[in-house]
Amino acid sequence: MSARGEDLHISEGNYRIELWKQDRSEMIANVNTAANHAIHTAAWQEAIHEFPGFLLIAYNGRFKTDEFETPTRPAGRREATFGDLSRFHLVQTWCGICKRSNMFEAGNFAERFGKDTTIKSVEGRLKCKQCGSREHVSLRIFKKPR
Repeated sequence: MSARGEDLHISEGNYRIELWKQDRSEMIANVNTAANHAIHTAAWQEAIHEFPGFLLIAYNGRFKTDEFETPTRPAGRREATFGDLSRFHLVQTWCGICKRSNMFEAGNFAERFGKDTTIKSVEGRLKCKQCGSREHVSLRIFKKPR
């Protein structure tokens, strides 16, 4: 009981996130209920990526705090390309079988494979000159020491 004689009610789950169709015609689910703002914020960020093409509405108690139409494709990082690398980068080829490694200027790879080629896609094309392995050759990107 409080000093005024009334019971204090601490509500569990004041924060909630609802998932709606983008045209607002139907609520699909209550995605998250939390008593802690930090947990609510983390759940909000996760819901944006987890439910592409929907409307998310966040509440604190009965008050609407946020509304967001999620993109149809989750926003994410695209794979890095050789064009993303600068003259300050080095590319190391490394064989996981025989441990052979070489360092190259990033520009050499951009010229040979193209600036729009992803770094990951090139790994499967490389062959170790020492042991002949293709499956275990990887690329590592480093900044040149200044």
